[in-house]
Amino acid sequence: MPGAAAHAVEPRGTAAPPPPVAAAATAAAAAAPAAAAGGPCEPVRKAGPVTMEHVLLALHETEEEREARIRDMFDFFDTSGRGQLDYAQIEAGLAALQVPAECKYARELLRACDRDRDGRVGYDDFRRYMDDKELELYRIFQAIDVEHNGCILPEELWDALVKAGIEIDDEELARFVEHVDKDNNGIITFEEWRDFLMLYPNEATIENIYHHWERVCLVDIGEQAAIPEGLSKHVSASKYLIAGGIAGAASRTATAPLDRLKVIMQVQTTRTTVTHAVKDIFIRGGLLGFFRAKEKIRVQLVLLNASLLVVWLVQ
Repeated sequence: MPGAAAHAVEPRGTAAPPPPVAAAATAAAAAAPAAAAGGPCEPVRKAGPVTMEHVLLALHETEEEREARIRDMFDFFDTSGRGQLDYAQIEAGLAALQVPAECKYARELLRACDRDRDGRVGYDDFRRYMDDKELELYRIFQAIDVEHNGCILPEELWDALVKAGIEIDDEELARFVEHVDKDNNGIITFEEWRDFLMLYPNEATIENIYHHWERVCLVDIGEQAAIPEGLSKHVSASKYLIAGGIAGAASRTATAPLDRLKVIMQVQTTRTTVTHAVKDIFIRGGLLGFFRAKEKIRVQLVLLNASLLVVWLVQ
């Protein structure tokens, strides 16, 4: 697997989140001397509009190295070796990269790469997408890096989010930085920024980037009816809670006949067969007899989710 591809969606470990942004800022301050000495933060000293030369300088790559990296990425998706990518290959590639289910954007990525709209993406199309995406990511990287020292500091990211109308606390910001900052030095280099977003096919505005990070970090709540840690007010909590309630009610409804049959078999004082038990349930209550006593449970699930939403909103 290409290193950059794995880096882009590599799941974070389960270690405890770092302290709030004050600690991240301390780490960034500690990195400042290294930056001055040619460390991870190196400003691109080239005036004029953003070009691919700026990107190469920021990534410390030659044109040949970048070409090889993009070719490796394309070959990773092109498992058949046909030189053409279709929807199925892109979807399989994203799954192999362990992209979370909430972020399966194979169709959007295909649409962004497929310029002639024939449902297939050749290497030239893929290369053009990568050119456009890296230039786009560098422009917003430069806009956030107001100190122009070649990296994004936590306070710079916070300023950009606030200016975009996104409220974010220290803990949430620290998790954002920690997710993108793969070498854990408290700052975000352009390489780390690019790896996080290079397969994100939508426009890279600060709002879209933030919501993309939220979806990447979102935990599937399933039937647990719990609000995931780190879910901010900018994600529609009601959407996930209502979906969880519906999913819980639907799953219990689907299994209700088996539950009903199990109860009947357990309380029988004489030996009986499954067939006889099914007939007995149908004779006594028809089809609705298989779903008896489940309405209360489904209502309880919905009420539980609604109460959790109210508690979360008032916190």
